[in-house]
Amino acid sequence: MKNVWFYGIMSSLVACVIACGVTIYKSLDYPVEVDGKYFRSYQAVDKNFDKISESERNFNAKFSFTPNFTSDVKLPRGKRAHRVGLGQAASVSFLTNATLVEIKALLTRPHTTKFDTPLKAEVVKFGDSNLTNEVVVDVGQLDQKGRWQVILQLKNSDGEEAFKKAELWAE
Repeated sequence: MKNVWFYGIMSSLVACVIACGVTIYKSLDYPVEVDGKYFRSYQAVDKNFDKISESERNFNAKFSFTPNFTSDVKLPRGKRAHRVGLGQAASVSFLTNATLVEIKALLTRPHTTKFDTPLKAEVVKFGDSNLTNEVVVDVGQLDQKGRWQVILQLKNSDGEEAFKKAELWAE
């Protein structure tokens, strides 16, 4: 009877070591080298966070930037997502009054960087005025069901930048 406790304690210690090893192995597939929201390495974001957030506040104070959903789905916590058909070509549009110089777009899954894909974005102007422009991001075809995100980095002519995100729901 005394030997049973020894084997129980030793097997629980071995199970903990195996669980730690599996956790480390899984984390190697999803490194935190690049901060997805800010399009920079996490060290650069940490070092320049005050400048980045001030630039974003200035951009948001001057310009409006809203997603233009045609069909949406409500997600938990009050979020909305653009509904996308699985295997169908999709695009996401945003309405803005900003004069944009540079736009970077990234398609990603919120829980992993494994499927990150850079996208092309273009500004469609309505008439001669800069009061309302439309930024169109061609997403392409989504081949997996679930939640996706389109993350944008926007720069205007003054050098101010902002980071915007739109949720997609593929089904």
